[in-house]
Amino acid sequence: MATNKEKLSSKGKPRLFTSKDFHYDKSTKSCRCPAGNEMWCSCTNLKSDEQVYTRFAGYLKDCKVCPLQSQCMRKAPIKTVRQVQFLNDRELKTPSYKDKMRIKIDSLIGRRQYGKRLGAIEPVFGNITVNKGMNKFTLRGQEKVNAQWQMYCLVHNIEKLCIKPTKTHHISFEYGLFTYKPLIIYDLVIKNKNQQKRKRF
Repeated sequence: MATNKEKLSSKGKPRLFTSKDFHYDKSTKSCRCPAGNEMWCSCTNLKSDEQVYTRFAGYLKDCKVCPLQSQCMRKAPIKTVRQVQFLNDRELKTPSYKDKMRIKIDSLIGRRQYGKRLGAIEPVFGNITVNKGMNKFTLRGQEKVNAQWQMYCLVHNIEKLCIKPTKTHHISFEYGLFTYKPLIIYDLVIKNKNQQKRKRF
């Protein structure tokens, strides 16, 4: 027996029937409403939120004269009828890309690889967004946005080379058709930082 709290919704209104109140037979794929009327299957592969459902709908002639109409529908049926859907078996559903990635991350190798993200990937985005002030792209178009992002990544890589003077100040590195010397680039980075500080104050 349902209690008074279960019969009422959070707003104090009578709670309508849910899918748990309908009698669904998986073997025959048939459904009956709480009043005992048979419903017809309107869809067998309804996809919603990466899940597959089977939907049933009642007959209009049955819904109009149903004694449980006030407990089943918010408004009296004129053209629309009550519909209900049930989740298909997970074994019959093909795994989605999200499910495959969840299985891969939950494995021992996946956890070990994902744990490296904190020290390898997150600092890059933290430096570019916080220290470099790139919270959003200022250009429009895929080519311009890619060029802007590559420039920020280039500055990030140059800065990484410049923070180790014993290894980087005595070598030069190439990017495209140009050859840069870290000593000169390090000075340019420091000057840009000082100019940004002066603009703030």
